Amino acid sequence: MKNAIFLLVMILTFSFNSFSQVEKNTWMIGGSAGFNNYHNKASGTNSSLLQINPRLGFFFADNFAVGAVFGINNFGSVKSWSASPFVRYYLK
Repeated sequence: MKNAIFLLVMILTFSFNSFSQVEKNTWMIGGSAGFNNYHNKASGTNSSLLQINPRLGFFFADNFAVGAVFGINNFGSVKSWSASPFVRYYLK
């Protein structure tokens, strides 16, 4: 069952990407999010991790984008953030 769900997600991901616009002066907006719950049997403690990673990019030339990925993480009492630049070139 997990393999079927994974295959469906991959097909949908690639079908959406194949119709994306990569022309000059267009924006790319996306991101990812995740949630994990940990249970330590030895100590009997639970911990949760929440991650949110928005992505924003701009095509300054056809098939060539620059942008940034921002990360927001919450792990119990520990909170962190990050920012990373990216450059992408799409081949035809």
